Amino acid sequence: MDRNLIEELLTLIKSSIICFSSNRDLDMFNSCKESFLITLEAVNSLEDENIRIGYLQELEQLAIEINEIDEAINSVPRPATVLLKKYYDYCFLRYMHERVSKVDVETIVVGSSHALNGIDEKLFQNGCINLSMHSQDIYYDYINAKKAIKESKEKIKNCVIVMGYYIIAQDVSLESRYGHEMIKHVYYPVLNDAHNWTDPETIDIWNDQDIKFSKSVHCVSDSDIWNEVCNWFDENSTYYNSMRGRGNGIFDFSGRKWPELSNEERDEFGQKRTADHNKILKYDKTIEENFSLLNEFVEFLNENLINPYIVITPFTKEYNKYISPKYKELILEAINNLPNNVVYLDMNDLDLFDSYDFVDTDHLNEKGAEKVSKYIVASLLDK
Repeated sequence: MDRNLIEELLTLIKSSIICFSSNRDLDMFNSCKESFLITLEAVNSLEDENIRIGYLQELEQLAIEINEIDEAINSVPRPATVLLKKYYDYCFLRYMHERVSKVDVETIVVGSSHALNGIDEKLFQNGCINLSMHSQDIYYDYINAKKAIKESKEKIKNCVIVMGYYIIAQDVSLESRYGHEMIKHVYYPVLNDAHNWTDPETIDIWNDQDIKFSKSVHCVSDSDIWNEVCNWFDENSTYYNSMRGRGNGIFDFSGRKWPELSNEERDEFGQKRTADHNKILKYDKTIEENFSLLNEFVEFLNENLINPYIVITPFTKEYNKYISPKYKELILEAINNLPNNVVYLDMNDLDLFDSYDFVDTDHLNEKGAEKVSKYIVASLLDK
């Protein structure tokens, strides 16, 4: 092989290494390694020792870069792990919908993060599926419940609608930042529904570059990946687990827990949290739509002979101190306007909870979730 061809191969190897960093084409990298071996053999056959040594020094540096890439490839996690880490909420909600079609469950739960934090599914003796998600509004509560009820293996008996006071004024599809991210990454991929987002931005999760690369490294199909995800959730079937810890909720307490904060600090956080919630009271059209949605939701449950339970989970005294009383008035008005009887429970009226039950202003820890779940089962579902 002449030197011109060696130079061409060296240029090809260098460009392939650079290109791999951006597009991570495994086939290209494997071809690059083959080119390296061909070049090395050609260089070793050169008669001019000085030229040969010069090329070998260059190849030695390239070998270091190739080995570093090989080590990185060998340490690439399985695609199921990549999918869980990057799209955990999508995986959780999709898994829960598939689970309700495969196992016998008596109760489904819908709601926002208050339901994710406040419900301990294993305490529901006759089976419980949690179809809640962060910032989930009444519309997506309804859509999730409807899908689950239509696809359930056995007839659902109870639907627990977990609500926060502010939910009556919320529409995630009209939120240009966080709400749209939730629709793009969770609701649209799982439910194919963007509600009032008229021109939704969509993504193809399964075409994610990191997942595709991991899939090519481990040589598995999309169905293999999803089966691994389902197997993982079979062993970790609640939202919070080894992959997703409760932490300190939505705030950073610098390593401290909610009860360890001073009274002044907790009061300040209560003001901050409720300020975000109180400001959406101005959305009259959303409130009007949510009245109608809740009405339609309950009618659907009654038509399907499913018991509807509306539960307001407990909040800290600091949260309740600053949340607008108008919200409670609206919730009660909405419930009083429902055409059918609904069991309604505001757990803030119960003297059962203290600061040791919370991770932040309005989210429960495991101890609090156990209290809530046991109360719902004993006082509502078992009656």
